[in-house]
Amino acid sequence: MRYKQLTQEQRYQIGALLRTGMKKSEIAMCIEVHKSTVTREIARNGSGRWKYNAARAVRAARERQRYKRIHRIDVATWARVERLMVIEWTPEE
Repeated sequence: MRYKQLTQEQRYQIGALLRTGMKKSEIAMCIEVHKSTVTREIARNGSGRWKYNAARAVRAARERQRYKRIHRIDVATWARVERLMVIEWTPEE
């Protein structure tokens, strides 16, 4: 099975199916993802004093995705690397 991020609809389905008392493996079959995906989703967004809440899970996922886009290497450094590669420097040099 190839990895894909959960959609907003899938997160709402997880929440609804959990409230009905369905097992994680059954939920995974219903929304057609691996059972570990459902387990990780519930652990990430439903632990602590809060139960799983799909709206909160969607917001948290978007927030994590936003922070993921922060680049560790700035534009000036990349420009310098590209200039040096044009004159055939190796990364070690």
